[in-house]
Amino acid sequence: MVRMWRRTAGGTLAPAGALAPGGGSVFSLSAHACTDGSAVLAAGTFSRVLHAWRVAATEGGETRVVETLLSSREHTGWVRATAVADEHSCCSIGCNRLLAWRLPGGPSPDLPERELPLYEDATANDQAAQRSHDILSIGWRDGVLAAGSVDGALRCWRGDAATGLATVLTRRPAQWLGHSDRVAAVALAADGALLSAGYDGAVRAWCAPDSPELDAVWELSHEARLPSGRPTALAVGGARVQPPC
Repeated sequence: MVRMWRRTAGGTLAPAGALAPGGGSVFSLSAHACTDGSAVLAAGTFSRVLHAWRVAATEGGETRVVETLLSSREHTGWVRATAVADEHSCCSIGCNRLLAWRLPGGPSPDLPERELPLYEDATANDQAAQRSHDILSIGWRDGVLAAGSVDGALRCWRGDAATGLATVLTRRPAQWLGHSDRVAAVALAADGALLSAGYDGAVRAWCAPDSPELDAVWELSHEARLPSGRPTALAVGGARVQPPC
């Protein structure tokens, strides 16, 4: 079940609707606010199905589905993570393999034409190594694709706002150990900073390097720790890291 919420005049959250995509547990969820006030919502499930809808709020405050954009069974494994880049494109990952999608209603973006493995060549034929590198979370914004893994590693493929995903993925990613336990969620802020949340209880912000060199370092700029429990999701919207990177 996917539940949607609205902010009340008093600043609290109230139920605004629900979606039942079927196919068992919903493993991943991402959204993008569109210029017309609607939003694109993507959800990946245990049954290897990716769903995408356009949703909008009614005058009464309820959220309804305006259009079903996508329902695909092309993944070969659980859809662990989704990322909506804009109102016309999104990507999803299952079993370390990424699929990119053109959504209806806009120009064709620069997307890969096939499912792409995102683990390193060295692990391509080693299933145990693949599992230790399993990608659990992805973020995609302004030409940057970020991924967080079960081994605590972060990876970033860098372009700019004019660079399509197909081009970005031809580049070697920056890679570093961001957490001491699995990375549950990643998100890209409006100023290009990368935020990551790990099972080690930490939420961290990383500044993108000024240098375009592939081995340029993403610097840790901020850290917060949960007093208890593990962070499992992140959402940033139009937020920027303050003080800025």
